[in-house]
Amino acid sequence: MNVNIFIYKNYLFFVGNLGIMYLQVFSLLNILEIYCNKNTFISKTLYNDYITLMVKNIFFLRIKKIIDDFYRIIKNKLLLFGIGFRCWSFTNFINLKLGFSNDNSIAIPCYIKFICLKSSLLLLKSCDSVKLNKFLILLRKLRVPDIYKGKGLLYVNEKICLKRGKHN
Repeated sequence: MNVNIFIYKNYLFFVGNLGIMYLQVFSLLNILEIYCNKNTFISKTLYNDYITLMVKNIFFLRIKKIIDDFYRIIKNKLLLFGIGFRCWSFTNFINLKLGFSNDNSIAIPCYIKFICLKSSLLLLKSCDSVKLNKFLILLRKLRVPDIYKGKGLLYVNEKICLKRGKHN
């Protein structure tokens, strides 16, 4: 997997196959000089004291963590549970049939990759777990799991305790 690095307006951007991450370097500009070319990434300290060297080491540890995050892919599966609940995909859109009169068409952000494994099973992948979870919450709001019948958008390992209905 290739990770491209570039600097734009006091931000250091990391671009990979599954998304974009950035690191703010505005506070480091008075301590470090950062050069970024097509093939190289160079950082030099302006002062040679202990605090500056510690800041440089912490900066490189944060860069290493961001690059390692690109290799750690987070996967989540959503199950459409209910009669007639279906999903199908286009290039950047997911169409969801969730029992309403109209189908829901949702644009997928560029940092999330998706696959419709079955007509009722959806796999979402990303390198950023926070953004993936926010998108999953947005999807689940379309059809929250019902506490009486259990229908809705569920995570694959999720169990719902159903309430008892009226009985005589």
